[in-house]
Amino acid sequence: MHEQTLLHSFIAECNALPRVPQVSTLVVAEHKAEKLSPATLPAVTAALQLGGPVTLLVAGEAVSAAAQVGCRHPSGLTDVLLYDCVPYFEPTLGSGC
Repeated sequence: MHEQTLLHSFIAECNALPRVPQVSTLVVAEHKAEKLSPATLPAVTAALQLGGPVTLLVAGEAVSAAAQVGCRHPSGLTDVLLYDCVPYFEPTLGSGC
């Protein structure tokens, strides 16, 4: 019974704290061969549980198919950003789009 009282006390203290404004979350998609990795969608789901807007970033070469998968995520992403750029993967210094 003591643990339950402590839990109720903790919840009351948390409810008394000032509310933090919602923050936006950026999830960087992991992908290979134009498909999102199995870890990406659970990461999006976890970010959505934080509340606030969630944006998925899909970056790399020929990633439009992976971005379309992100757009079909059933939970309501705020936005999907597509950065399709070949030099993104080149190891030379100073290259980029």
